[in-house]
Amino acid sequence: GVLEVQLQTQKDAIEAMKAGGVEMSRGSEKLLEDYNDVCAKLTQNIALNGQLRERVMLGEEVIANLGKIREQYESEKKLREAAEEQVSKLQDQVANMNVVQNLSKLAARGMAG
Repeated sequence: GVLEVQLQTQKDAIEAMKAGGVEMSRGSEKLLEDYNDVCAKLTQNIALNGQLRERVMLGEEVIANLGKIREQYESEKKLREAAEEQVSKLQDQVANMNVVQNLSKLAARGMAG
């Protein structure tokens, strides 16, 4: 990135100065090393931020998908409950029909007896 280019340019300039016999004071060299460290860390952080952003986006995607799955589950649950209610009503009707049949059998027996 831009930072790396700037860093390299400054390093090249310093190397040229040293090669040309220009001595830097120890303080200046130390400052430069610190500056380079900070720039390197910044570059690293920028890369990490990019990775984090990707992970956050993935996380948001997962959350959205979970939301869709939940909606689907809820609607299927409602359908299942409605179906169970229908089955229950049918079972009641069958039971009632059995009662009626049994009563009519008893009545028939009573008349026959």
